[in-house]
Amino acid sequence: VNRLKAFRERHGSLPRIVGEYDGNLSNSSERFVLRDPSGASVLDFIYSGEWYDMTDGNGYSLTPVMSKNQSLALASEKGWRPSRDVGGSPGNDADHFFGWVWKNFSNSSALDANISGAFEDPDMDGLTNIVEYALSCDPLSKELNYFADLVDVEGEAYLTFTYSSNLDAANIDVVLEFSRDLKLWSDANSITVPYILNAVDDGKKEVTVITKNPISNIEPQYFRLNIKRS
Repeated sequence: VNRLKAFRERHGSLPRIVGEYDGNLSNSSERFVLRDPSGASVLDFIYSGEWYDMTDGNGYSLTPVMSKNQSLALASEKGWRPSRDVGGSPGNDADHFFGWVWKNFSNSSALDANISGAFEDPDMDGLTNIVEYALSCDPLSKELNYFADLVDVEGEAYLTFTYSSNLDAANIDVVLEFSRDLKLWSDANSITVPYILNAVDDGKKEVTVITKNPISNIEPQYFRLNIKRS
């Protein structure tokens, strides 16, 4: 970093600092090369100060969008996004929710908490953005990535439940629960078994479970998806 003391005063001791330099990066455009101790190139790309107005001296930092080919991705505007907060958050864990917001909303909407905030519902489908994120839904389309159905197994009707989850939703669990009285809820693993598991593209998993017993052998029950921080 440049000016280590000032950096510590602003960001504290959380970020791991590997060194201090006395140069300056160009505000317009410059080639950036990071080498390991052997001299091999780790990152090599050219950035531009014209990608986002808000990161050009307005307090927001450029934050990389993770990619398999990082050097290639970082050489384009789509490989970056503005930080969620003024000043950035160096050293902190990636903000996966805001990364999802940036991918699914326009730039202006992504930065408007009244539209893309965790508890907003811009498509008015009854699911807030944080729920859409957990279930890997489109926050601007009234789609439901969960449903129940009946299947016939050797002449008996069984109940199935299908729902999706976002594999990139860090620290969020999606749990199917059941209740007999709408008061006491329990994990539905005790009365269901895995039926179908599909790994869908773009970090999405689709799960279908089926009741262990046919519906003729079980008393009336209620089901819900509980989305919670792990």
